[in-house]
Amino acid sequence: MSTYEEALKSWNLAGFKDGMIFSWIISEHKDICLELLQLILPDLGIVDVKNIKKEDTHKQNTVFHGVRFDIYAEDDRGRMYDIEMQVSDDHDLGKRISYYQSYLTQHALEAGQDYNDRVDTYVIFICDFDFFGAGLPVYTTEVRLKESDLILDTGEHNIILNAKATDFSAVSQGLAAFLKYVDTDVPTSALTCKIADDIVILKTNTQKEGDYMFYELEFRSRLARETKKVSKEARKKGLDEGRKEGRKEGRKEGRKEGRKEGRSVNYRIEEKQEMILTGYRTHFTGVPYGMEREQQEEMLFTTTRGKQWFLKGASGGGDAYCVTLNMTETGYDFFYSHQLDEYERNNLYDRTVTGVSFVEELELEDIVIPQTTYIIFETKDVKNVIDDYMNLLNLRIQVLTEWLPEMGFQLRKAPELAVYHWQPKIERNVQVWLPIEKRKG
Repeated sequence: MSTYEEALKSWNLAGFKDGMIFSWIISEHKDICLELLQLILPDLGIVDVKNIKKEDTHKQNTVFHGVRFDIYAEDDRGRMYDIEMQVSDDHDLGKRISYYQSYLTQHALEAGQDYNDRVDTYVIFICDFDFFGAGLPVYTTEVRLKESDLILDTGEHNIILNAKATDFSAVSQGLAAFLKYVDTDVPTSALTCKIADDIVILKTNTQKEGDYMFYELEFRSRLARETKKVSKEARKKGLDEGRKEGRKEGRKEGRKEGRKEGRSVNYRIEEKQEMILTGYRTHFTGVPYGMEREQQEEMLFTTTRGKQWFLKGASGGGDAYCVTLNMTETGYDFFYSHQLDEYERNNLYDRTVTGVSFVEELELEDIVIPQTTYIIFETKDVKNVIDDYMNLLNLRIQVLTEWLPEMGFQLRKAPELAVYHWQPKIERNVQVWLPIEKRKG
């Protein structure tokens, strides 16, 4: 099974215990977050929650730099909560709780405030294992004097929930139903039924699927690289053999995909000089591949054909460049363009020459593509330009997670391009350019 197929299988099987699914459900449904905290901490009288943030899977946490919480939230009294889903027992729970508490504590008291004004902080671990082996559904920790039963109030509270509990008599029916749902994935209460329904809805979101797949593939690729570092000798051997094998497998896999549609796919690594492209931009949502991109591009091309014909004529019938830039977690800019020679480009902006303000009326602009090394994938003898183009874009995941690491490269932060060479009675091809650089470390 390929890395991509393994990631897709993970997405299809992912449930509430999956870190990303858990974070999305809790952070995007305030009512679920509130009810869950009320079940776990019934004595606090929590009325409202705010500032709910999920783990940022690609950056440092947006609340506290350097640590990433599954869920961070505050209640109506300013008390702070970190909620973690923990599936595997790595035997380090105590140290992890201390680590998370330390970051909450740093922000629980503002400069100049009295220590008595420090807000209480709560670290909650929802565990799919019994860390203490006592069969209880809830474990709490506190600072107690060794010499007596006196308790020291530090304002720090740690709660460990046990989905594998054998005796739920000490907790409410609601919390018992929630923990059993974590264990079995079978909803039996209003809350767990809502969670299950929301997961079904989430799984229909193509942007969420793309984000999950990207993270899963990135994680698997990183794990594979770390595994190779275990043996220095194996790593040294892998640098040589991996490049050769990566090229071999890249060609084999690319051609295999191509043969399905009666075409061939080849790739090469090439240094491209700086280019100035003239065109127009729009903003797409989601990830730069898959059905969501195809639908948005189809709509754009259908509604802006006049601009395309104009640019193609101004470039003398040259190649069309579709540029992906300014990528974020929620979308990216898409720039349709052609490469005009300097004379045409300068005159295009000179109304005294053209007599018409093409730039303003067509909302055109120039962008500079810097000199960059690209890995270029190309299909020849194109029959269906859209199918070939989308198939190449969908190779992006496999390229980033399998081929590039084996070849000693990584994706560079630079514009990505798709190039159409589409001339009647002349060889037709589609290319995808991914910017790369030598892998660091």
